[in-house]
Amino acid sequence: MKPIKLILNYIGPHKHTEIDFEALEDFFLIGGNTGAGKTFIFDAIIHSIYGEPKKETYEERDKSLVTIDMPDSEIPSIEFTFSIGKAIYKVFRTLPFQKSTKKTKENATAKLDLFDEKTNSFVQIKNEPEEVNKELFSLIGLTKEEFKKIVILPQGEFQKFLKMSPKDKKEFLTQVFKNTQIFSNIKQKVSKDLREKETELKIKNEDILAKTQNIDLENIEDTIKNLEKENTSLRDKQKSLIKAQNELSADIQNLKNLEAEALEYKNNVELKQKLELQKDKIDENRKIIEKATEAQKLDKFYILKNKFQQEESNKETLLKNIKKELEEKQNELSELKKTEEQYNKNKKTITSLQSKIEEINKKLEKFSSVESLINNTAILEAQVTKIKNEITEIKNQKQELIEKFTKETNIKEFNDDTILNLTNIQNENENELKELTRQLETATENEKIANQILQLQNTLKDVSKECEKYQNQKNVLSSFLKKNNAFFLAQNLKDDECCPVCGSKNHPKLAEKPIETPEESILLQAYKTIDDAIQNAETLLSQKQSEENRTKTQIEEKQSLLEKNKIDFSIEDLTLKIIETKSNYNNTNTTIEKCKKLKEQIENLSNSIKELEEREANENSQLQATQKELETVKKENFGTADFELSQLKDELSNKLNELSEQHNNLVDNCCRWEEQNNSITQTVSNLCGQKDATSKELETIKIQLNNAKADFETNLKKSAFKSEEEMVSSIISEIEFKKISDTVKQWDSQYSELKIKIESSKTTEDYSTVNKNLTETINLFDKNRNQLDAIENELKQKEENYTLLKNTSTEISVKKAEIEKLSKEMEPLKLLNSHLSGKPAIDTWATRLYFENILDFANNRFSEITNGKYKFIFGKSSKEGVNEEDIDISVLDSESNKIRHCSSLSGGEEFLASISLALGLADAIQCQHSNAIIESMFIDEGFGSLDVDVQNKAIEVLKKLNDTRKIGIISHSENIEEDIDSKLIVTKENGVSTVAIYNRNTIIS
Repeated sequence: MKPIKLILNYIGPHKHTEIDFEALEDFFLIGGNTGAGKTFIFDAIIHSIYGEPKKETYEERDKSLVTIDMPDSEIPSIEFTFSIGKAIYKVFRTLPFQKSTKKTKENATAKLDLFDEKTNSFVQIKNEPEEVNKELFSLIGLTKEEFKKIVILPQGEFQKFLKMSPKDKKEFLTQVFKNTQIFSNIKQKVSKDLREKETELKIKNEDILAKTQNIDLENIEDTIKNLEKENTSLRDKQKSLIKAQNELSADIQNLKNLEAEALEYKNNVELKQKLELQKDKIDENRKIIEKATEAQKLDKFYILKNKFQQEESNKETLLKNIKKELEEKQNELSELKKTEEQYNKNKKTITSLQSKIEEINKKLEKFSSVESLINNTAILEAQVTKIKNEITEIKNQKQELIEKFTKETNIKEFNDDTILNLTNIQNENENELKELTRQLETATENEKIANQILQLQNTLKDVSKECEKYQNQKNVLSSFLKKNNAFFLAQNLKDDECCPVCGSKNHPKLAEKPIETPEESILLQAYKTIDDAIQNAETLLSQKQSEENRTKTQIEEKQSLLEKNKIDFSIEDLTLKIIETKSNYNNTNTTIEKCKKLKEQIENLSNSIKELEEREANENSQLQATQKELETVKKENFGTADFELSQLKDELSNKLNELSEQHNNLVDNCCRWEEQNNSITQTVSNLCGQKDATSKELETIKIQLNNAKADFETNLKKSAFKSEEEMVSSIISEIEFKKISDTVKQWDSQYSELKIKIESSKTTEDYSTVNKNLTETINLFDKNRNQLDAIENELKQKEENYTLLKNTSTEISVKKAEIEKLSKEMEPLKLLNSHLSGKPAIDTWATRLYFENILDFANNRFSEITNGKYKFIFGKSSKEGVNEEDIDISVLDSESNKIRHCSSLSGGEEFLASISLALGLADAIQCQHSNAIIESMFIDEGFGSLDVDVQNKAIEVLKKLNDTRKIGIISHSENIEEDIDSKLIVTKENGVSTVAIYNRNTIIS
């Protein structure tokens, strides 16, 4: 894989960045300040190929490759063009993002294109993210982790590796070489299978012990034989009881049948007696059915009579309506005849106008030869006409806008004062709204006062009623005293004494005691009570009269206040007016906005009209010059001026149009008169026909009605009914008739059926006797059933014991065979587990094998960079106590012929060792993937710590790689920048990264 072009759009710190790798030489530098966005370029390349961002930049740092302040008009995307061998591919990806104006998140998309040399363009081969990912993995042949180890050598990763402990080195290599996991999985699988077999063997042994815990295994066969004999004896008893049970069951069934028959006979007799009690009611229903049947025979004559009566009424009404309409149409026809004289005059005028029109047409035909003379001016006139049409069209647009505005807003005329007038209206609406609001508040207050007046009036009525009540009480009590006091005064009255009532000394007729008057002692005692009651009534009456006067005063005050606050509208009307005024206020606001917009549109159209009028003036100037020239030519040739001919022709044409219009109007008037006359005449004729036909139909209906009445009276006399009313009252509905008939039929059917059943009954035995015998037999059956159940339960228990012993014996035999088989299967597993878990274990051995391969490739680089001084060797270092399972690496110093630990290397030597290991790992992985074509490599940092000689040596080694690969180096070292001619410089300003390409200090892009 070799990069060609990378385009980033709102990805990370890059808003719009395009990197042309072909503009860079095969060995180039990637430079820029820390944090400028250099490493992010490789994150984007990895994402474009594998469809997921680098973990440390995506999940831990920004959580997204998308630029945070991306506008809604943009889409975050990566476009990466690269080559594999001779084939050129282009992958395009968009990242998931969410616009600020939307709630939903946009999903990621991807497509992959292949360059077609025949069409010289890219052709799409995949367009789904999943398909693109699979295709790219197939093309490149490396996983994401392998790609990062080979193509993008990570910053300082192998420098850390050199300083790791042997155990940590093993874990690191296991992560790098995933294939070693296969050996580890095999070891774990064998160990797991062995443990599972051992667990299974233990369970089977425990299962046998559990099943035989309460069983005597030595005498199990004898126990089984004894149980068989006991079961045989119990089955014989069971058969005997079952036979007796069947006999009792048959007896019970016979008795049940007999009981059912006795019960049925008893029920039938009782039901027949109930039906006999209903006989009188059924006989009444039979009489109703007979009357209804006879009335039904007369009903058809009754219905026919009513039908003709209704038809007679309908026809009389119809005839009355026809006569009325006929009279109206005849009046219309009379009115129309009055205008017939004018119609005849119009006919004569039409004939005269036709003669004049023909005369003018003959005159106009003479001008046809002259018209051909002005054709030369047609082009200029057409241009002027076109401009005029455009002006007219714009004026029409202007007028349409004004008309549309006036139609929508109901404004009669739009002018410069319209907005001012609308503003004044708006102020009026606002003032009116305030006034209406004030009136609504006053109306609400008036309503409260009115309610208070109503309450006071109700109170006044109640007080007046109470005053009247107390006055009545007083009157009643006073009357009672007067009535009875005369008697008591008379008791003590003597001759020659003056009467306290009339003053007379003679008392011929003394007052007698009233019948209802109580005893004197009681009455005297009541006097005082009555007198007190009268005084109380007078006091209460006085209080209520005072309260009545106060209430009247309050009512007068409230009514005075109500009169003072008088307004012309109710609360409901004021509320509606306020709503209407608010609506007008809002509508006026809308109209003002429309008016301002219209004014702007009209000003634009007016400017256009002004421009066109200037063009029209120029064109008219040219046209006049041309017409003047044409006039001179006509005078020379025809001796007459063109405008005189045109004027005469126009006058005749106008006259012709005027006469034609007058002629057409008169013709239309005559046609309308004729149509109206014909229409009314036809209507009158039709109505006369309808009148005659309806009269005849009415006479026919009257005859039919008389016949129907006669038929009904004749048949009524023949029937048993004395009058029409009696016959009508006997008619019942079909539903009721059917209901009564069904009731009678059901009674007859049920009574006959019961009579037959009782007469043909097989038994007349007493039900209670049969029931008693059945109960005794059932009790005997239940007793026998209990004995049988006890034997069956005992037999079931013994059979279960027998089955359990039999199954246990068989199961133990099977378990022993399985244990023996399982023990044989475990033997090879134990042996294999011993080999796989030996020293070293198989996964450690595989990891060492891969690592030795890496060291072979790495030594080619390390020896060359150090001039043969250093070489990697596998095994223990000078340090002691290293476990056989661990993996370690040392360095052989050829000058001192000593083995050194990597931690003893200097900073520069350590960098050379780590880059040699990184290159060795890349060579080893590529060797494993022979189908992977790696044509590029990027080395991230590390050169700044080297001295000049070591830097130069490292650069020379890397330059040798660019024979087959494109090499990019990320570095801040000034010496490195001076030694490398081709550069890709990344700068960052205000959070936005930009890229520039230099070749030999000349900017390319």
